[in-house]
Amino acid sequence: MKRSDHVLPNFLIVGAQKCGTTWLASLLRQHPDVYMPEAEIHFFDKACHYARGTDWYERHFAGARDEKAIGEKTPDYFWANGQGGEGHLPNVHRNIHDVLPDAKLIVALKNPVERAISAVKHIIRSGRISPFHKIDDLLVGEKRDLLEGYGVFEMGKFHTLLEAYLELFGPDQILILVFEEDIVENPSRGLRKVCRFLDIEPSWKFSNMDAKANAFNSSILHLTVKYHLPFLSWLSRPLEAFLPAARYTPGRPVIEHLYRVYEEENKRLFALLKRQPPESWLPPL
Repeated sequence: MKRSDHVLPNFLIVGAQKCGTTWLASLLRQHPDVYMPEAEIHFFDKACHYARGTDWYERHFAGARDEKAIGEKTPDYFWANGQGGEGHLPNVHRNIHDVLPDAKLIVALKNPVERAISAVKHIIRSGRISPFHKIDDLLVGEKRDLLEGYGVFEMGKFHTLLEAYLELFGPDQILILVFEEDIVENPSRGLRKVCRFLDIEPSWKFSNMDAKANAFNSSILHLTVKYHLPFLSWLSRPLEAFLPAARYTPGRPVIEHLYRVYEEENKRLFALLKRQPPESWLPPL
């Protein structure tokens, strides 16, 4: 792809999906040294966007002025070799390297079992599958095929995905955040890590650090309308404040199965990171 003299980002929040990236991006936008567009651009992972070329991509950063750190957040980028539905490209990491070989990459990782559960809830909330399916059936049962193409399980194989990026980018170009430690337990510390990584003022006073992003609070009524009559979902949205949120809680056998699925990946991940996993990543007793 042809490079131009227009503005291109020098950092990306590449994922992982459902690991606090929306929260991180919303906080970084407060910093005077950062410019980030509001929307996820999906340039490197969507065939329809990537085919438009870098001129199309650059237009998303036309509002940048003298900011030192110019970036964007699209958490599906971390699914490096995924061949999913919805036009997801299989060589996202190579696409990024072709256009932005010197970019800094921020990766947030969360207990992959919890991440998979959150991903299923997100797919239901977005109206892509019926809200009346049991989450156990979707995760391990007879309805699991409905999740194909969304990378629900593949996006939690963090070692495999990180290794793909390390084939192209140096370790000094990649910052790893652990969701439970750097976003939930000590968000100030996590933000300072990010600021130092981006070489911007780490003492900036961020506000609303306790705000939750993308919390699942949809009622079964709204989910039903969104799935069957999406063009009318705006009618049920005002009722959300008066209705209880739908519950999607996997049974213990399903959770134990998912921990076994990710056991080897997690061992390799933390060996690569040269540290012990946080307690929140360990299977329940």
